[in-house]
Amino acid sequence: MDKVKDYILKNLRTILKEKAKENFYDCKEHWSLRYFKIKRKNGKVKFYLNEKGINFLKSLKGKIEKDKFEFHPSSLKPIHKVKPGKRKIPPVDIVISRIMNREGEFSRYFRILSTPKPEDYLVETALFDFLNKKFSKFFHPCSFAFRKFRKNRINSNRATTRAIKKLEELMGDGYKFVTKIDIEKYFDSVDHEIMIKLLRNFLKENGYFLSRKDRQTIIKYVENFLLSVEKTFSRFSNNYQRKGIFQGHPISCFLANVYLHYFDKKLSEQSFKFARYADDITILTGTIEEGEKAFKFAKGYLEKNLKLKVNEEKSLIGETEFEFLGFKYNSDGSKKIREKSIEKAKNKIRKITSFKNKKYKIERLIREINQFLGYKLESGNNEEEIEKKVKKRLGWYTGKGWIDFFAECSNGKDFDTILSQMRNMDCFTRDRLRSYKYGKTDWDREIIKSDNEEFFNMGLRSFAGTYKMAFKKYQDRKLKILSYKKI
Repeated sequence: MDKVKDYILKNLRTILKEKAKENFYDCKEHWSLRYFKIKRKNGKVKFYLNEKGINFLKSLKGKIEKDKFEFHPSSLKPIHKVKPGKRKIPPVDIVISRIMNREGEFSRYFRILSTPKPEDYLVETALFDFLNKKFSKFFHPCSFAFRKFRKNRINSNRATTRAIKKLEELMGDGYKFVTKIDIEKYFDSVDHEIMIKLLRNFLKENGYFLSRKDRQTIIKYVENFLLSVEKTFSRFSNNYQRKGIFQGHPISCFLANVYLHYFDKKLSEQSFKFARYADDITILTGTIEEGEKAFKFAKGYLEKNLKLKVNEEKSLIGETEFEFLGFKYNSDGSKKIREKSIEKAKNKIRKITSFKNKKYKIERLIREINQFLGYKLESGNNEEEIEKKVKKRLGWYTGKGWIDFFAECSNGKDFDTILSQMRNMDCFTRDRLRSYKYGKTDWDREIIKSDNEEFFNMGLRSFAGTYKMAFKKYQDRKLKILSYKKI
């Protein structure tokens, strides 16, 4: 029996349905919604496949069963980085000549994303789910990106929180000097030949529960995926070398972990303490000399064995102040939210309260801000009912917002510094709503007080209040864990 094909064929419909539900509840126009009939009964939404969806899945299943499925060349989206948290998406005709240099390498100034076609997306997600469920436990325990963890009483299922806790444990053990290795254009510089060799070795070592046919099917799908990468990038450059994997595709997440899996093993063999999240490699040492040794070893291995370039200007060697996954760590071990992540949150609020949305009421803007914070309102049949529930301050905290991550990773030492940052975010959001209301930026103190009360009555949730609530929730959970350990 072919386990891989059976898993893909069984889960195509469920993946398509989940994608349609996500975009429907987020009020987005997406290709997945055209394959379903959406009906409402007693306040519940149900999705039924229409004729297009049935024919689409039949044709896709027939291609997979007959081994005639091939990944299509994807459409690229070049993004130009301007400021921290801000990006521009210029027209493709202008940028297409600047994506690659004459030698066939990718330019520094542009980051390339790609959007998979519907057939490719369904097959990739099914294959990624299969590989992640079966092989996630075989990756190094210090590698955290693109992995699914089970939620226990002690550990959370969020990969970022586990990476930060691992880093802080090492810092508490006395490893205070940090060596960060910055890889230039990691996803764009993955070599295809090395990728297939490493994947075959990985499947031989850890795929003992799979048959030889299953391993060959996985390798065929990956080779087919890499051929689609070659077809897309060879259109833009005649001197293109077999490099790069698409950013924004599910399979590329698994391949990125496999490509650096043996690098993690070599670091642990050399007795280096580290935490890696994708291409963000942070090695912790007790002295500066050990950090220099770690940097030399890592640079030599990455350049010789994996053909990756290390950017020495952006890398850190033996530093005590550094940034990792949205936090900035100081020399004394304390941390705060880094400026880039705060700027991204401000840009999100700027989009919600922009003057382009002047036709909308303030209640709708407040509802979108609350959703960004992690609040979910009770469902209603009409917009008027939802607005009434907003005014009555109905809704509950889901724990999936922007603040929840920072509350889960913060300690008692960092509470005051992060709380002050959250209060500044509250002032910024109220000022943006005030400028949206009046069309200016100067106000009297009386207007500010009256507007703050009005926004509160409309149901605006605060950054500081949600942070306190989420922080208390995780502190109570920690106390339960400690009492459970003692028993």
